[in-house]
Amino acid sequence: MSSIGHLTMYDIRLNTIGPVFIGSGTSINKKEYIFDEIEKKVYIPDIDRFFSYLEKNNLLEYYTSFMLYSNQNLFQW
Repeated sequence: MSSIGHLTMYDIRLNTIGPVFIGSGTSINKKEYIFDEIEKKVYIPDIDRFFSYLEKNNLLEYYTSFMLYSNQNLFQW
């Protein structure tokens, strides 16, 4: 176990019953996922649906400003 800032990393061993897809190996930043501190869950929005929502609700300008200038994470925004 090791810690980086407020994150704790664990080494674990899993025994799987069937095929497992781990991911593509790409990284995302704090503005591309939602960490709900109360529920201790991480949500990764579907980008296409998220942008459709922003567009329909006239929030693209606010989101662009958030992405360029804000130090908040997506949950706080």
